[in-house]
Amino acid sequence: MATVSATAPKVLPGRPPGPKGRFLLGNLVEVSRDWLGFYQRCAEEYGDVVCIRLAHVPVYLLVHPRDIETVLVTNAGNFTKSADYRALARVLGQGLLTSEGEFWKRQRSLIQPAFHRQNILAYAAVMTQATGRMLDSWKEKGERNIHEDLMRVTLEIVAQCLYGAEVTDAAERVGKAMEVVTGRFIVNASLAMLFRFDIPVLFARREWRAIRELNEIIGSIIQERRSSNQPREDLLDMLLRVRDADGNPMSDEQLRDEVMTLFLAGHETTAIALSWACYLIAQNPDIETKLAAELQAVLGERAPTPEDLPRLRYTEMVLKEAMRLYPAVWGIGRRAVEESASLGDTGCRRARIFSFCSGARSAIPDFSPIRNDLIPNAGGMTRFAQERFRASRISPLEAGHGFVLAQRSR
Repeated sequence: MATVSATAPKVLPGRPPGPKGRFLLGNLVEVSRDWLGFYQRCAEEYGDVVCIRLAHVPVYLLVHPRDIETVLVTNAGNFTKSADYRALARVLGQGLLTSEGEFWKRQRSLIQPAFHRQNILAYAAVMTQATGRMLDSWKEKGERNIHEDLMRVTLEIVAQCLYGAEVTDAAERVGKAMEVVTGRFIVNASLAMLFRFDIPVLFARREWRAIRELNEIIGSIIQERRSSNQPREDLLDMLLRVRDADGNPMSDEQLRDEVMTLFLAGHETTAIALSWACYLIAQNPDIETKLAAELQAVLGERAPTPEDLPRLRYTEMVLKEAMRLYPAVWGIGRRAVEESASLGDTGCRRARIFSFCSGARSAIPDFSPIRNDLIPNAGGMTRFAQERFRASRISPLEAGHGFVLAQRSR
């Protein structure tokens, strides 16, 4: 396992402290071995702002919510998405997750209506029915790979919500191709930080074949829908109907990019969040008992409906706490357009590339978005304590120009 160098680093004027690193490579070896673990150890040893080096590229790790808010909210106009987003753009194109500026604003305004509360709630039956089929397949005794089960059920749900039930076979092909491209994301993100050009196909043939298959599948679905006059009640149909201020629809390329972005956002990240929640519940029998009691009291033996959500408060707290401890997306990158405002106590003004590590932040008490004194007997911030969300505050990582299109209001 990678370790942070205990040698006192040389702190240059205007540069925060950080691990010394190796000749030419910097901290590249440690990052490649254990990216998240290395980030967390850096935060514990060096403080709010840490300077690491990926070969010739300096990267500033921000852990304190105050500094994250400066970059994502207070001074957001001075920052663009970092170079590692090119690794996502290879498969997602210019979707909401990767695009910026006026194009991002236009696309968001076009897509937002499809995610109005009433539209989201209309998919509740799809979610509960798919989940019911998964639970029916479980036997009373035996072992299950929960993550694999949740990957399958979220794939089924997002496929039906996006494309309709009749494309289940195509959705499975999309899911398999997605596994190939997402499996290489950390490698591609690191390479994108180091080089300004994409890796030639010769060195990533399997990935490019997967991307080509994704383009063919999604492109054929879009073409079939455009030529059909039959109305559908899914997200793709809504996106096909939207028009901008000049009355223009999305192009096929724009549709493809947004559909792929929604597929990734609704599939893998959801399955990861639910998998960690199941893991934590299994490790905490008392919490499992309270959770089961609430579900029994509210639902009995029936499936949940949107109207039940306000009454499932304990369930919501458990899920939020699981996502705090194990965020599905634990890092965000930004690049400064100009010299940035001073961050933390370091006075670093010439920083160019920043990485925000929510995984490291959640394990350090002073960096938690939830104050310990609001949590009776909460203990350390690494403990699974869903009670901390009785008086929750929004984290800066949930603010700024994010990808959230819909959020349940109370």
